[in-house]
Amino acid sequence: MNRYILVFVYFSFLILSACSYGPPLIEDEIVKVTVECEDGDIVVIDDLDTIEDIIKEVNNSKRETTADMDLYIEHSATIENKEGEKKTLNLYSTGRSLFAGYYIYSDIEDFCGK
Repeated sequence: MNRYILVFVYFSFLILSACSYGPPLIEDEIVKVTVECEDGDIVVIDDLDTIEDIIKEVNNSKRETTADMDLYIEHSATIENKEGEKKTLNLYSTGRSLFAGYYIYSDIEDFCGK
């Protein structure tokens, strides 16, 4: 009986560890997000609470690599840390995002208002 419990615990651990989403993709202290909408509008986000929500969504959502995906980019966002370094984050009207080679099943607000 103990053997079956040990095997069950082992496989449960394997399954749970496979569900992890990996290390955080954004670790810097982001101070500004600039979204360039598909229609050319530009939205600047400097509210730290909104930025924190975006970072949490990117870091804590399910993700998969984009190696085999053919994706059309809707909105492009530039995230900037307090040292002035910039990285590109692509956003979709569905709330999904694309960052650092990952398609992220996030639920980010559509700042372009479509």
